[in-house]
Amino acid sequence: MKNEWIRYFKRLIPYLSILLILILSGCASIGTKDVGFRKAYEQINTNALLNEQYSATSKNVLQRYNMGQLFTEDPLKCLNELHKKAITDNRRDLLFALAELNYFTAKYTLRDLDDSPLPENRQYYLSSAVYAYFYLFNDTRNKPANPFNRRYRLACDIYNIALAEALTNAKGNLVIEPGIRKLPFGDIDLSLNVHNFPVKLEQNSKIVAADRLDIYGLSRRNRDAGLGVPFIAVGKKTAELPIKHTSPGTLLMRIARDLQTFKSGSLRGTMEVYAPFNRTHVEIHGKSVPLESDLSAQLAYNLNQPDFWTLDMTSFFMGKSAIPSGLYFMKPYNPAQIPVIFVHGTASSPVWWAEMANTLFADPILRKRCQFWFYFYGSGKALNLSARQFREILTSRVAELDPEGRNKALRNMVIIGHSQGGLLAKLAAVDTQDGIIRGVTGKGLEDLNLTPEQREIIRKRAVFEPLPFVTRVVFISTPHRGSFLAGSLIRNLVRRLVFLPVDIVKHTVILGKALAAAEVPEEWRNDDRTSIDSMSPKNPALLALAEIPLASGIKGHSIIAVQGEGDITQLDDGVVEYKSAHVDYVDSEFIVQSGHSCQGNPLTIEEVRRILLLHLDTG
Repeated sequence: MKNEWIRYFKRLIPYLSILLILILSGCASIGTKDVGFRKAYEQINTNALLNEQYSATSKNVLQRYNMGQLFTEDPLKCLNELHKKAITDNRRDLLFALAELNYFTAKYTLRDLDDSPLPENRQYYLSSAVYAYFYLFNDTRNKPANPFNRRYRLACDIYNIALAEALTNAKGNLVIEPGIRKLPFGDIDLSLNVHNFPVKLEQNSKIVAADRLDIYGLSRRNRDAGLGVPFIAVGKKTAELPIKHTSPGTLLMRIARDLQTFKSGSLRGTMEVYAPFNRTHVEIHGKSVPLESDLSAQLAYNLNQPDFWTLDMTSFFMGKSAIPSGLYFMKPYNPAQIPVIFVHGTASSPVWWAEMANTLFADPILRKRCQFWFYFYGSGKALNLSARQFREILTSRVAELDPEGRNKALRNMVIIGHSQGGLLAKLAAVDTQDGIIRGVTGKGLEDLNLTPEQREIIRKRAVFEPLPFVTRVVFISTPHRGSFLAGSLIRNLVRRLVFLPVDIVKHTVILGKALAAAEVPEEWRNDDRTSIDSMSPKNPALLALAEIPLASGIKGHSIIAVQGEGDITQLDDGVVEYKSAHVDYVDSEFIVQSGHSCQGNPLTIEEVRRILLLHLDTG
């Protein structure tokens, strides 16, 4: 019986095998799996710029020609074969695959035993940029590149980064020089056009690609997407300026011929250097193409110099610093743009405006219509001396830029001052007549028993007229009625620590005699020697200035910082009370919960943006 079952089962084996095959064939080898949006997105968008995997497009091209295994085993041979096909095959995705796979090979394959890059990898980086350029602009392909295709933006990024990698030397610096450069399958003769860049490249100590840099200390990175390599040209220190000046730029490689001419193994191109402040677009094959730029990288790199961060204290206590007092421009002067002047406060410097300037510059309207200037000065000397110097420097620069007085933008200037800087702004926008003199002496200037020389000394000290090119001022944390920290103890301490130049000391002595003749109370004849003296809440000159409104035609705005809750009139920012910062003659007053240094507060910046846009609308 047992043997019969065995014989019966053996006869069924062929049929059972067929049945098993049919069952197994019903198990799907193609299908979907729910992995969630993020995982699926990563799968769709993976590429050689992000990790050691190339994109689905490149995989599809390798699959088309059955070269997936060949690229794994011999990538250089595979790239050679794909290059040959690209000469005759007019499908555009092949050019994209060549761009990415050349980059992949240079980045991940051509490595030494210690994982350092081999010298020839620059050829493949440059080849990657060439193929990306042809993908974007070669009109002989069967269809134009679709800007909505994921590959389009990725091709731009591959072009930008591959070109930067190709031109970066072992020290990590860009080498922008004309000449013939090798490609894996020929060469390219590159000329150099620097006519659109204001600084001679050879005058710089080095050129750094912005894409190599991480930025810290700024809340946002102002980067405009486009084509080209954003870079920072780093100048050399000089005896006159011991701080390195930096300039932002963009490098573009334009290729003169199409891919068909690559049969001969030779291409021609031009490396074009642009200043992003002056040029934002170029034309390539009849298309307007935006230039990639990274202005925040240049700003952060420039401020990452130790001397910048000691300017505030050295200029306050010593009256001198590594850079002279004056106006410093964020970019080259543009006669079509309205100047916005940032004036720092006591024991401070322009670096404290960096967050505000960087954020405001991201606004396309402000970037187009405004130019930012920064005023630097030794903030330890008396307020009236700093104000005179500021007015003279500003007036001189305006006359230099517009000697005939015809430029409307230049004569629609905005001054934004923080703390003591707000008082300098006020003294550029008021017609004091003899209001300050009466506040101190109780008499008009002509009523004082003074010699002509003494009268002129006091006139220069206490009589201010509005600058004709200033039309709006913004006060930020400004001590119009002094700071409660500027008491007698602090003032005496500061006088001992602050070094005043001989000419200022001499001025103070002469002034003291004139004030004595003017019957000024003795306690204020010689006390006004430093900015802290000037900002004493007991200083009658400052209190008189606080009551003088802005000159006719000049708009004003207050941004006042306070800390804590409750009756706002009883609050302060740690340095200045609300009652000191408040004045009635401004067009708007904005309260921000912050300490005294509120320039970087996002709400302060947003209010300044509102004011500047209002200025543009009404100017």
